[in-house]
Amino acid sequence: MHASIYPAPYATLPHTERTRRSMGDIIRLTLLWLAIYSSSVVLLDIFYNVFILAALGAFLLTGLKIDRLNMPFIFFLVIYNLGALIAFQPYIDFEWSREFVIGTNFVAVTAIFFCLMLNEDALT
Repeated sequence: MHASIYPAPYATLPHTERTRRSMGDIIRLTLLWLAIYSSSVVLLDIFYNVFILAALGAFLLTGLKIDRLNMPFIFFLVIYNLGALIAFQPYIDFEWSREFVIGTNFVAVTAIFFCLMLNEDALT
């Protein structure tokens, strides 16, 4: 008998049973890989924005599990960004301040997305 790199329950299964994923998982993980890979291209950040929004949409359509242990992170991030939006009101006429607040909110949404997405695999 030969040694296997897989844990005991998976070592006895045929190769096709160990690696079977649904088409939805393949699409979701492909979009996520494209988003992470496109973030390495620093000169054109529009690719990252498009792919991360596509991956976010795919994960939201197929379902993300929200664990209650993530709720403090989400709550405090939302409170922080609401405070930033309230403090932003006197400076709404400045273009750089609008870009900063929009960018901060985008980063907060992607942080919540990555937190929920990474936690989804940890829960299974």
